[in-house]
Amino acid sequence: MELPRELHRRFPDKKIILTCAGHKREKSKMSDLLAAPDLQPWRVFAGDLDLLELAAVMQASCPHFSGDTGRRHIAWMTGVPNVS
Repeated sequence: MELPRELHRRFPDKKIILTCAGHKREKSKMSDLLAAPDLQPWRVFAGDLDLLELAAVMQASCPHFSGDTGRRHIAWMTGVPNVS
């Protein structure tokens, strides 16, 4: 949970987009992350993207950070550098 905050601190001019799956556990983690006062993402998609929408968002980003190997594969398929 520190990585998004540190990226935001170091690169305040970059637009940070956060996504998560629609599961209760994932949404709970997202809520915890968004409660931090020092993180203000540009956009948040909390479980409301289908696979094609997620791929489009990822394709427009660089780099992509993920704790999920499934999303890592999507980043790889769209040619986006990824850190998992």
